[in-house]
Order: sequence, then structure tokens, then C-alpha cells
Amino acid sequence: MPRILRLDRMEILGFKSFYGRTRFDFPDGITAVVGPNGCGKSNIGDAISWVLGEQKASSLRSDRMEDVIFNGSEGRRPLGMAEVSLHFKNLLADGNGHANGNGHGAGNGHGAAPEVTVAADREVPIPEAAESARPAAGGAPESQAAALRITEIEEIPEEVVVTRRIYRSGESEYVLNGQRCRLKDIQDLLARTDIGSRLYSTIEQGKIDQVLAARPKDRRAMFEEAAGILGYRSKRRQAELKLEAAQANLLRINDIVIEVEKQINALRRQAAKARRYQRLVDDLSERRLVLARQRLAASDEERHRTGEAIEALRAEEVAAAAALVADEADLERLRLQLEAGEAAGRGRREEIHAFDLEIDRIQERLRAGREQVRDLESRLAEGERELTALRSRFAEQETRLAEAIREIADVEERLRSAASSAVAVSADDGERAAAIELLDADLDKTRAGLLERIERHAAMMSHSASLEEQARAARASLLKIEREMEELRASRGRLGAEVEGLEREAAAGRGRAEETAVRHEAVTAAEREAAGRMTAVERRAEELKGRAAVLAERRAALAEMERQRAGFSEGVGDLLKGTAGIEPRGVVGDRLDVPPGLEKAVEATLQDLLEAVVVGGAEEAARGVAYLRASGRGRVSFVADEGAPARDESPGTSSCDPPADVPAVHCRLSERIGGAPLGPISRILARTLLVDSLEQAHGLHDAHPAFACVTPQGDIVRFDGSVTGGDGRALSHWLLQRRVEREEIDRRMSEVAAAREEAEGTLLRLREERVTAQERLTSAATEVQVESRVAFESALRLQQGREELDRIDRALPLLVGEQARLQRDIASCVAGMAGRAMDLEVLEAERRTSEESIAARSAELARLRADLELARRASAETRAALAAAEQRHTSLLRERDGLDEAIRDLASSMARRTRERDEWTARIAQIGEQDGGLEQQRQAALNARAEAAARDEAAHAGLAYERSLLHAREQAVKQGRVAQVALRERHQQHELHRARIDADLEHMGRTCRDELATSIEALRASPPPPEDGSGLQERESEVQRIRADIDAIGPVNLMAVEQQKDLEERFSFLTAQKNDLEQAIASLRETIRTINREARERFRGAFEAIQEHFQESFRTLFGGGRAELRLSEEDEDVLEAGIEVAAQPPGKRLQKIGLLSGGEKALTAVALLVSLFRYRPSPFCILDEVDAPLDEANVERFTRLLQELRSDTQLILITHNRKSMEAADLLYGVTMEEPGVSKILPLRFE
Repeated sequence: MPRILRLDRMEILGFKSFYGRTRFDFPDGITAVVGPNGCGKSNIGDAISWVLGEQKASSLRSDRMEDVIFNGSEGRRPLGMAEVSLHFKNLLADGNGHANGNGHGAGNGHGAAPEVTVAADREVPIPEAAESARPAAGGAPESQAAALRITEIEEIPEEVVVTRRIYRSGESEYVLNGQRCRLKDIQDLLARTDIGSRLYSTIEQGKIDQVLAARPKDRRAMFEEAAGILGYRSKRRQAELKLEAAQANLLRINDIVIEVEKQINALRRQAAKARRYQRLVDDLSERRLVLARQRLAASDEERHRTGEAIEALRAEEVAAAAALVADEADLERLRLQLEAGEAAGRGRREEIHAFDLEIDRIQERLRAGREQVRDLESRLAEGERELTALRSRFAEQETRLAEAIREIADVEERLRSAASSAVAVSADDGERAAAIELLDADLDKTRAGLLERIERHAAMMSHSASLEEQARAARASLLKIEREMEELRASRGRLGAEVEGLEREAAAGRGRAEETAVRHEAVTAAEREAAGRMTAVERRAEELKGRAAVLAERRAALAEMERQRAGFSEGVGDLLKGTAGIEPRGVVGDRLDVPPGLEKAVEATLQDLLEAVVVGGAEEAARGVAYLRASGRGRVSFVADEGAPARDESPGTSSCDPPADVPAVHCRLSERIGGAPLGPISRILARTLLVDSLEQAHGLHDAHPAFACVTPQGDIVRFDGSVTGGDGRALSHWLLQRRVEREEIDRRMSEVAAAREEAEGTLLRLREERVTAQERLTSAATEVQVESRVAFESALRLQQGREELDRIDRALPLLVGEQARLQRDIASCVAGMAGRAMDLEVLEAERRTSEESIAARSAELARLRADLELARRASAETRAALAAAEQRHTSLLRERDGLDEAIRDLASSMARRTRERDEWTARIAQIGEQDGGLEQQRQAALNARAEAAARDEAAHAGLAYERSLLHAREQAVKQGRVAQVALRERHQQHELHRARIDADLEHMGRTCRDELATSIEALRASPPPPEDGSGLQERESEVQRIRADIDAIGPVNLMAVEQQKDLEERFSFLTAQKNDLEQAIASLRETIRTINREARERFRGAFEAIQEHFQESFRTLFGGGRAELRLSEEDEDVLEAGIEVAAQPPGKRLQKIGLLSGGEKALTAVALLVSLFRYRPSPFCILDEVDAPLDEANVERFTRLLQELRSDTQLILITHNRKSMEAADLLYGVTMEEPGVSKILPLRFE
């Protein structure tokens, strides 16, 4: 590509150290920027990088992007904005543009401007950003702005201005020829002119260090970016990711196919199992009916016997309770009497304890006074000794102070004498040193001139040899270029025709691929929606299945508890089984249908009567009591179901009636309770009122003492006035609770069954919809794969053809320019070798004259230095004596001041010790007086304590007799309670036994209704089973055997046939998907091989071209020698091999770059970076102190290399080196006259 844009100038405002608006003009050739360290030279390179889109603050030597704004100085305030503008000239617009390149970037030559049409000068259209740009000048309509889109190079205007601004708030903006735009718009425009890539447009010292320190693998990245194969790596990575995803999908589909095959085989076995299961279930139902009739007869008989035993135990409990109440009343009277006596004894003991505390307090004060006296006497003796010592030290310090004052006067006299001698010696030394310094400077100047002539002589010799080597290399390169030009012209004609055909084929393929992609996306969305709905319904069905299993398990557990009479006492269980010779009719709790909210009120009212066995009459209750007494099964309550008395004949109702606004519990519940026993339970409920609160219950009971009052929370005022209440959570009788839980489970199971049936129907419908969607998705995916593959292959072939044509178009003009340059280089080398011979003779004569002058001046300098050394030794001795005297004087002054301070401190200490001695003597006398009074108080307290102890002993004997009486009564009450507990336990056991029988009967009724399709009443009315000699045990064994056979079958799937059909259809679909994935994997592998092949070819071509440029640049910089780039041998693949750099400076062996000297390494790195730049050139290049590590001879070669590059590239050189400055066409001096603010001074060389 020919060189299109030239950097014309740059304007900076508020960027880093540039405060005011500063303008830099950049002509063709070399522009140098110089100045001292810290003046802001490198900020110019940072400004260019920033305006071209640099996004990393660290690359601009900043922590945050806002740090590039001028931050103020001593005399200037910080600015709120920074702005940098680059002005480019379009070289094609005037028809006389220069070209640059080397066959890989841009051509080199002159040519007429192409015929182009530009909408308006200085207006650069912004593709795809019209909506965010500012309105064009003059209010141009949107249609005109849209027509200004740049799609070709010819549409670039004559001048392009790129501007970037940033504000303190962090906001930034990009402007292109006065219109706001995006960074991408600028990058797209500059990329088409070879400015977009900053790979080697900036060469700095850090990049040289990177080349030197990089490993071969890391160094390869620079070559890949220069070769332009990073895009290939990205494409290959995308293809590899798709391949990995396809292989993972294939692995998952294989696993699914294997699992589906297993499921199909399993379903075949399940179908046979289901038929056998149905036969066993039918047989089990018949045998369970016979077994249930036999169990029902046995349970009825056992329940009757249990009821009789409960009645007998209840009578025994009433007699035992009356005797226990009398004993407890007597026990309470004795306990109160004993507590009163013990309370009086505690008062006496507290009085004695108070006397003991008072005696201990007095004795403690006496002991403390004696300790204080001993301490004060000890301190008096110690104070006398310290006073004696202080008086002795005071006299000693006064003597030492007088001696120090005398010695200070002597030392001051010696100091005055030594100071006058030192002044005279110092004046003579200064005169001799000045003469030596003048002679030494003259000698250094002469030596520097000689060294310069020697270096110039060596440089001229090296340059002559380099010129000869360059001429030979240029002739060989000229022949090679001529052959390449002939081959490229032939290839271009053939490729042009091929590219036109490929363009037509690629356009058609893209259209077809887009249509199939749109259809595939629509089908994919439909399939995903169906899959999501089906997954949600499946989760709902599984959840309902789990809930049903949990409820069924709990329902079975409750049934089992009722079957085993769990919770009932042993006596109740036996009576309910009918083994006591009575016919129990259940327990009271089973007969009551309690409305929600009244469970606690019923339980508080009836208490243990909830487990009372309901019998036909008093005779059955008596037989039940007799059975319990004989069998030792505990105590059980019985209730006769014999009819209730009329309301006006009920106890208490004739004398008082319940209030009309607070109905009794029985009246409140009679309409909702069915099957209640009509005996004492009915009478208790009739005499119990339901009220809202305990306070209301007290008031009603006072007015109607014949009634009990209960609240819904279970607080109750009974007939006798006793109150029972508290935490309502403690009222939760298992019998009522179990019934409520069973009813709730039945309700929830019905709801779950209905929900499961609905979910199964929905799931079946969704499965059919998803199968249809998957079939459409498979068809659409196949079409997308086919069209995408065709489009990709067409685009790949078209891209390859275009890249090859582009490479040829760039190479031909570059080779023409290279041919002309080589011819000029050959002529220049021949002329240069002829002119060097005369210069060498002149330099040799100047060197001999300088050597003779240096020898004479060196002898004179040695004599003067010997005289100066003798004088300086004498002066040093004098200064040493003076310093010693000054040090002694200072020491004596410090000693005098210390002695004055010590004397003052001793006088103060003596006065303080005298005052303390007088205070301690007075305190000893005071303590002696206090001890006498305390001793009298202690004796009075001892006498009072003895009297109180005598009174306590007399009272203690009477309490012992009262305790013995209380203990005897407690034993009698304890024995009565044990007997009552035993009776109650027997009663409860019988009640529990009867409740178990009732629970068994209820469970049997539900089982008959739910599982056998009959009722317990129908079972009782049915004829007894035929007498076949089988007992209850044998029939249960037969049922268990059939159940065992059913359990042995295990879980049975009654839907096996339908599920088998669904799985076979799914298996066919998965097999088709598997085949498609295998074809896609094969296609992706072929794509990766194609990408690797193209990338290898491009990398090899770039590597060979850079190799040639590197060898040429190396010879230029070193004046000969050779260098080469090598691919690492351990990596066979050229796409993964590292790059080694080897160099052979003149006169040395070929070796790796790491073994060269520091200067040779730097020069080799510069050659490599320049060769990369030549392969992928930029219209301009910034060289930031690249020549810093080079010596003078290497700098001269470096400047010659710059002269070669200047014809094709604008060079901006930031340097400190004078030789480099001399090569520049324009020199900018950067200064910082005002701290923190950079200014420039331009200087143009004519």
C-alpha cells in the first residue's frame, strides 16, 4: 500500500507538563527533541500515543488516565482539561505522494493522484456513528452525513485532524475533523493507512530491554504480530473451542444412548412383572376380607372384658384419694409450724454473725495500727542515714566545682595561641593548590584531544571496511530483486481473474447462510421454551410424588399405632380387645367429634376421661373392673352409654340455670358432636360453661357455683372452685391430636392425588410438543451447518486470494524503490572509500604532536604535587592540636554546669528529708491514742455475742422435736401417694388397652373402606367365615405370605409399555444427533488444519523477509559482521517454535545475543526492531533515547541507518547525543525555565 498520510504537526494543551497551547511541526526527514533530564521530552511521545488511542495509564507512566492533565506548579493552577491534536496530510490528494514499504507494507515511488471525489474538504465521515456525531457545519441534513461514509482510501480528505480530550471528571472524547466520534472510528480510518498499529511506530529503551530479556517463546509474539497471524490464532482457538464443545456433546450423547438402551431392556422385564403383580393383588383382597371378619369378632370380645376392669379400679381410686387429702392437710399444718421456728432461729444466728463481724473489724484496725507504727519507725531510721550521706556528698561537689573553674582558665589561654598559628599555614597551602589545579586542567584538555583523534582514526578505518562490505552486499541484493519483480508480475495477472469469481460465489453463500441462521434461531427458541416448560412440570410431578409418599408413610404409621393400641394403658388395650368378657364401645375420645379450636377446652374439662372405655352399662363396667383386678392390668375409667337424664333433672339444673349469653360446652357442641356417650360425660359437659377469659370464669362461678367454666385456651374453674391453667401447649392429648392429624393427612393426600393427575396429563402433552420441536431443530441445524461450511470455505478462498494480490501490489513498488536505493548505495560506497585515505594521514600527524606536549606537562605537575604534600602534613599537625584543646574546653564547661546542678539537687533533698522526719514522729503518737479506744470496743462486743449464743442453744432443742413429727407425717403421705399412683397406673393401663382396641377397630373400619371396599358394620352383619379349621394365626400367615410374594416382586411400573414406546422414539432421535456431531467434528478438524497451513505459510514468508532486513541492518550498525534468526530446534511446528537471535560482530565468532557485551546487545536489539519496522512500516516512527547505550562510533552507524529510513518514514528522535542531533533536519529544544512547565525552542538546520 502506498504511503497515504504524513504527520504534519501536533498541538498540545494541558497535557502533563505542557501548560499552554504548544505546536510541533514535523517535516519530512528527521526531527530531534533534546533537553535535560526531567524537562518533559518523553511527554511528546506519550502525547502521540495517547491521541492515537492508548488506554493503559501505565503505558503513559501514570496511575490514572486523569493524571495526564496538567496538575499545577508553584506559579500556575491545575487545569481541568487536556487536549492533543494530530494533523495529517493526504499525500494522494496532491498527486505527488511518496511511497514507503518493502514489499510487505506500502510501495515506494511517485505517481499521479487517482481520480477521486471528496464530499467536502476536512470533513471525515464516521462509519456507523452518525447518531453520536455533532451536527455538521451549516446544518447539513442526515442524508448528506450518511453519504459521507468512507469505504475506500480515495475518500480520505486532504487534511485529517485527530483530537482527544479528557476532563478532571474522567470524561473523555474523540474528535475527527471537528466532529465527535468513537475511538473505533479513528482506529478504522488509521488502520487503512498503516497508522492504526502501534507495534513498532514507537521504539524506546524499554522495548530494547524487552527484546534482550525475552525468552525465545516470548520473542516470537513480536514476529507473529508483524506477520499478521494473530487473527489466525484467534480463528483457530474459536474452532478448537467449538471442537471441544462438540466432542463433549458427543460424549454426553453416547452416555445418554447407552442409558436409554439399558432403560428399554429394563422396561421389557417390568411389563412381565406387572402382570404377575396384578394376580397376587386380587388374591390378597379376598383373603384379607376373611381375616378382617375373624379379627373383628375377637376385638369386640376383648373390649367388653376391659370395660369391666376399669370400673372396679375407679372405685378404689376414690377411696384412696379421700384418705390422702386428710394426711396432706395435717402435713401442711406441721410444716408451717416448723418454718416459723426456723425463721426465729435464723434471726438469732444473724445477730451472732453481726457481733462476729464487728469483733473482726476492730481486731483488723488494731493490727493495721501496729503495722503502720513499725513502718514509720523503720522509715525514720532510714531518713537519718540518708541525711548524713547527703551532707557528705554536698561538701564533695563544692570542692570539685572550684577545681573545674581553675582548669577552664588554663585551656582558654592555650586555644588563643594555637588559632593564630593555623591561619598562617592555611594561606600557603591555598597558593600551591591553585597552581596545580591550573596545570592539571591544561593536561586533561590535551589528553582529551589526543583521545578524540585516536577514536576518529579507528572509526575511519572501520568505516572504510564497512563501505567495502556494503558495496558487495548491495550488488548481490540487486540481482535478487530483479528476479523477484519478474515473478510477481506474472503471478498478479493470474490471481486477478480468480478473485473476481470467488467474490461472486462468496456473496451468494453469505445470503443463504443468513437465511438458514434466522430459521435456526427461531426453532431453537421454540425448543428451549418447550424443554423449560417440560422440566418445570417434571419437577412439579416429582415433588408431588415425594409429598404423596411422605403422607402415605405417615398415614400408615398412624394406622399401625392405632392397630397396636399405641398410647393406651395395658388395661385399656386388653379391654378394647374384648378379652375381659365385656363388649367395649370404644373410648370417649374416639366418640367425640370436637370442632376445631375447642380441643383444649374439651381436654381440660374431661382430662383422663378422654381415655375412659365406653360400655353398655354398670354391669359391664363391674365385669371390666373385676377383670383388671384379677389380671393386675392397672386401673381404667368406664362410661356407661345408657342414655342421659332430662335437662331439668340434671344435677344442679333445678336450682340454677346457665346464663343465656354463655352456653354450656355440651349445649355448644351438641349440634356438632355425633356418637357422644350419654352418661356421665354428657352430664359433665352440660355443667361446664365456655367463656372467653379466666376473669369471666371466676365471676360466673361465684354467681353459679354449680357450674364449671372453661376457656378455649384450656384454663378452667372447676365445680369445687379449684383453678387449673397455664401454657396451652401442654394440652395436646395424643388421642385428639392423632385424630386431627389423620384427618389432615387424608385431606392433603386427596389434594396431592388430584395435582399429580393433572401434572401427568400436562407432562404427556409437553413431551409430544418437545419431540416435534426437536425434529424441527435437527433439520434446521443441519441446514445451518451445510450453509455455514460452504460460506466459510468460499470466504476463506476469497480472503487468501485478496491477501496474495495485496501482497503483490505492495511488493512491486517497494522492489522498484529498493532497486534504485541499492544502485545509489553502491555509488556512495565507492566514493566514500576514496575520500577516507587523505583524512587518515592528517590525523596521524596531529596525534604525534599531542603526545610530546603531554609528557612535558606531566613532569612539572609531579614536582608541584610533592611540595604541596609536605606543607599539608605540617598544617594537619597544627589543626590536630587546636582541635584537642577545643574539645577539652568544651568538656570542662559541661562538667562545671553539671556540678552546679548537682549541688542544687542535694540541698533540695536535704530539706525534703527533714520535713518527712517531723511528720512521721507526730503520726506515731496519734496511732497510739487510737489503739486504746479500739481495745475497749472489742471487749464489749465479745460480751454481747456470748449472751446471744446462749439464747440460740435453748431454742434449738424445741425445733428438733417438731422436725421428728413432720418426718413421720411425710412418710405417711408418701406411702398414700405411692398407693394412689399405683391405682392410677393400673387404671390408665386398662384405659390404654381399651383405647388400643377401639383404635384397632377404627383402623379396621378404614382399612375395610379404603382397601377392601366395605364397612365394619357390613362386616359384622356378614355371615361368619366357614369353619375350615384355620385359626386367626394361620389366616394372618397366609396373608403375610401373599404380601411377601408381592414385596418380593419389588416396585412395579404399570406404565412400562407406554414408557418403552417413548424411549424407543427418543433413542432414534439421539442416534441422529450423534451422527450429526461426528460429521461436525470432522469438519472442524479440517478447518483447523487449513488455518494452521495458512498461518505457517504467512509466518515463514514474514520470517524470511525480516531475516533479510535484520542481516542488512546489522551490517549497517556494526560496519560488517553477520547476524541471523533461528527457530528453536526442540519445536517441530513452526507455529510454536521460539526464535533465537545470533550475532557475529566483526572479528568475533557467531554466538547468541545473551553472550554479547552490553553495547553489542543494545545495537543488535536496535537492528532487530528496525528490521521488524521495515517489514511492517508506519508513516512515522518515534525513537525515544534508543541511542543512549551506544558509544560514539555506534551512534555514527545508527545515524547512517536513520538516513536510510528517512526517505520513506518521518522520524521523531528523542535524544541526548550530539551526533544524533547533527543528523536531524529540525531540532526542538525542551526546557523548563518555570518549574513544572515545559517550553520548546525550534531550530532548523539548513
